[in-house]
Amino acid sequence: MREHVREVADASVWSMDSDETVATLVACTELAAQVAELELRVAEHAASAQVGEHAGATSTTNWWARQTNQTRTDAHSKMRLATALASGHEPVRAALAAGDLVVEQA
Repeated sequence: MREHVREVADASVWSMDSDETVATLVACTELAAQVAELELRVAEHAASAQVGEHAGATSTTNWWARQTNQTRTDAHSKMRLATALASGHEPVRAALAAGDLVVEQA
């Protein structure tokens, strides 16, 4: 995934016409939602596997925050959402995975 982003990271946008700009902006927003769903699904799996505890951290969430330079508050918010999506909120998870809603709506 990161290689694909690197390929377009320096892409020029000044030459986009209005329609192309609209389509690209919407596509980027949908892609961000899809990546967020994947991140949350992997985070919940990491918590289930006790990745952080095995690394010597007090929790997987605290470990995740430290490893990714997130604030602990943000990491805990994401982990709460990840847990909720994994335990009975399949329609919301599926909509996020499809890019049909954004994290703030989940």
